[in-house]
Amino acid sequence: MSRIREYLRRSLAVAQDGIARTIAADPAPPRLPLPMFTIHSQEDLEQFATGCDADIGGYSTCHLELDSESRGRFYGNMNTSVHPSLAGKMNSGYAAFRSKKRTSLFGEMFFDVGRLKYLHLRVKAGGDRRTQDAYFVNIQTETPVTSDIWQHRLFLREHGAWEDVLIPFRSFVLTNYGQPVPGKMEMNTEKVRTVGISILGGKFGIDGKYELGIDSISAINEPPQAPPRISAADFAASLPAQEEMKVSALGELLRTAATLQITETELMAALTEEERVVLSRAVNARIGMEKSGEKGGKEEKGRNSREEKMLLRAAARLARERMKRELGTVAPAPQAKQAAEECVNARLAPETPSEEEKKL
Repeated sequence: MSRIREYLRRSLAVAQDGIARTIAADPAPPRLPLPMFTIHSQEDLEQFATGCDADIGGYSTCHLELDSESRGRFYGNMNTSVHPSLAGKMNSGYAAFRSKKRTSLFGEMFFDVGRLKYLHLRVKAGGDRRTQDAYFVNIQTETPVTSDIWQHRLFLREHGAWEDVLIPFRSFVLTNYGQPVPGKMEMNTEKVRTVGISILGGKFGIDGKYELGIDSISAINEPPQAPPRISAADFAASLPAQEEMKVSALGELLRTAATLQITETELMAALTEEERVVLSRAVNARIGMEKSGEKGGKEEKGRNSREEKMLLRAAARLARERMKRELGTVAPAPQAKQAAEECVNARLAPETPSEEEKKL
C-alpha cells in the first residue's frame, strides 16, 4: 500500500469515527477493546521505525521482520561495547522499535484509551535467556516535551512460547532520556501518539542475541482469559531449578503468585519459615508507619508503593542469602539492587532505605 493510499485510508477512518460518534450523541471513546497494531504483513511492518546504538557509533544490531508464521520478529545482537574514542561520551547497549506518527487530512491521529485499563501485548521471548529481562514498553503521548516517554518493564514468564502481557496504563512511569521524572503526573491517555518496545542491555550489563515475537498490541478493559488458579504446592514445584535460579527468584515468586491469583494464605504456606519472617516484618513495618500518623484515603496509593519497595528490598536481600546457601556464591550488592529493579517498574527502583526499612 502506497503512503498516499494509507494516508487517505486514515483520513477516511477519522471521518467515519467522528460521524459515528455524532449520530450516537456520545463524544466519549468506547470501552470495547481497541486494536492498535498487528504485525502480520509487510504493510504492517511499514507502520514502525527501528533504531539502536549503532546509529551513534555503537555495535548493537536491530531488525524488525516477519517470521515464518507471518508474525513480527524483533531481533538482533545486543552489544554494550563502546569504541575507545567514544568511551564516556555515549551510552551503548540498546535497540528499539516504535510505531510511526499517523497523520491524516484532519491532522495527527491519536489512540484514545481513556476508558480502557490495560495495554495488551501478545509476544514471545526468544534469543539468549539472559536478554529476556531487559525489555521495556514505551508510550509517547501528546506533550510539549518531545523527549518524554512513559515506560514500563515488559515482564516475560515464558521462553519460546506466545503469552499475553497486560500492563495497567496507570502503572507506566514518565521518563525523560531514560530517567524517571520526579513528581506525580498522569498519562494523557486520550492522546497516545506512539507505542514501542526497547531492549536496554546497557542498563543491566547484558550482551547477547535477543529476539521478541510480536503478534499484536491493543488496549482492553478485561483480560482475554482469566488467569489459571493453581495450588501453592504446584506453584512452588514449578519454580526454576536451583542451578537456574536468579537472584530475583523471591521477587519473581511474589509477582507471579499475584498473577496466578494465589491467596496470601496459600503463598505463605509455600514459603520457607525464613521467607515468611522477612515478608511479615516488611508488612508489619508498613503497618507501623500507618499507625504513626499516615491517615486518609488519598495516601493509600503511596503506602502501597512503599510497602512494595520494602517487600522487594527484603526479597533482594533474602535472595542473596539463598544464592549463597544453594549455589555457593554470593551475589554482590549491585546484583542485589538489580534484583529488586527486575521485580517492578522503574518507579519502584531501589533508593536509599528509610530507618524503618533498615530494620528489616
